[in-house]
Amino acid sequence: MTMLIKYTKLLCLILLVFPVFAESEFGKTYVISIGINSYPLPYGNLRFAASDAEKFADVMNERGFRDDNKQKQGMIFVKPIDVILLSDQNSNDEIFPSKSNILKQLDSVLSKMNENDFVIIFFSGHGTGESLATTTQEGKPEKLELKEILRKLDTKAERYMLLLDACRYTENRVVGFSATIQAGNGLFKSIFYSTSNSGFSEESPKFKQGVYTHYLLEALKGKADTNKKWIMSSDEVRDYVSENVKKITDGRQT
Repeated sequence: MTMLIKYTKLLCLILLVFPVFAESEFGKTYVISIGINSYPLPYGNLRFAASDAEKFADVMNERGFRDDNKQKQGMIFVKPIDVILLSDQNSNDEIFPSKSNILKQLDSVLSKMNENDFVIIFFSGHGTGESLATTTQEGKPEKLELKEILRKLDTKAERYMLLLDACRYTENRVVGFSATIQAGNGLFKSIFYSTSNSGFSEESPKFKQGVYTHYLLEALKGKADTNKKWIMSSDEVRDYVSENVKKITDGRQT
């Protein structure tokens, strides 16, 4: 499990409750949650990727509102949030998670955001190296390079996070491998992979989720708040997910 991050800061923008900040310091959070179950050969279908994306979107929605009672106590929930779910289990053509639709939704978010806003992209599906595997609605395999997503984000966003539950095996013949990349310079820019370079990302019949997604959602719901201060750092989230994923997979996914 690796996390490439610039300027390690408190991950207050998406997690639980946090001390009140000035209205101008943090803006709106935009979330694009992507999940793909159905893939053509030689990939093979996944069982829980679409559900992973739905559950991630649910967690973001649950924490994306103000609570005036908490604010009176000196705390509030995360700032206003806009969640977009792209799932291949949805019949709506516009939110089918094809490469073109993903980039279209990202362009739409970037056109609306200002310098204080935050973008989160979650992906659960197949992948390899630094590429994500997508499909057309007709079932044709595509590849979406992370550098294409980052290039768009870096034109506008000063704060973003990519959370990627996908294999990074580099000998896949369908989606080509590209060199390791890092998030650009900014206030908070990071990529949180589910597995190390050239590694595999597992699904769990027990959890009915990707293993990484399961522990990521646990972390976001508060289990990574080990010091019980109601504020979780990116390091706490990373450590909680990494340690539990490695343990439950007997070291196969790291």
